[in-house]
Amino acid sequence: MSSLVPVSKQISPELLAFTYGESEKFIEFLKIYKGPNNDKSGKYSMGLDTINNLFKNSSWVNQNKKGGHNKFEHPITKIVVEYSAHKNPVDPGAVETIAEQVQLHINKFFVDCFGKSPRCREGTNNKNRMSRPDFVEVAAKINAPHQN
Repeated sequence: MSSLVPVSKQISPELLAFTYGESEKFIEFLKIYKGPNNDKSGKYSMGLDTINNLFKNSSWVNQNKKGGHNKFEHPITKIVVEYSAHKNPVDPGAVETIAEQVQLHINKFFVDCFGKSPRCREGTNNKNRMSRPDFVEVAAKINAPHQN
């Protein structure tokens, strides 16, 4: 678990809880991207506002990229998303790249932090759905020095 922790920074329980809570909106974005037939048809009509709102008020850190691009990095997974800040609708190739990075972030976050597939968030019955984790306990495990 400690592979997620930057050498000089600890991951707080609050950041874990916030990222966990917002994962639902990122999963919803992926469903829109994939489209009703799971053919990635959503990438052809994704507006810039949709992408901007996804990262606005999220745990992703704006890197304040100059030159007409938005660049965000997640402080836990270190996944980076970058896209043109002025192309509307967003280029389908860029939407696909954003979706791939968001999927990578979700997978890494759930597997590395909780040892679970992100599908545990989508479980329709109590048997499959992950119960709300103890974020203090998870943060302590992640932040603990790596034991060999």
